[in-house]
Amino acid sequence: MNSEDYFNNIRKGLKVWDFILDLVLDPVLDLVLDPVLDLVLDPVLDLVLDPVSWVSLWKT
Repeated sequence: MNSEDYFNNIRKGLKVWDFILDLVLDPVLDLVLDPVLDLVLDPVLDLVLDPVSWVSLWKT
C-alpha cells in the first residue's frame, strides 16, 4: 500500500466516524444542551438586548 492509499483510507475512516458522531451526538446534545442554554443564555440575552431591563436595573 502506498502513501496515497493510506491517506485515502484514513479520510474514509474519518468520514465514517463523523457520520456516527453526527448520528449519535446530535440528538444527545440537542436534548442536553438546548434546555441548559435556554436556562442560562436566555436571561443573559434578555438583560443585554432589552434596553428596558437596563433602565429598570439602573433605577433600583
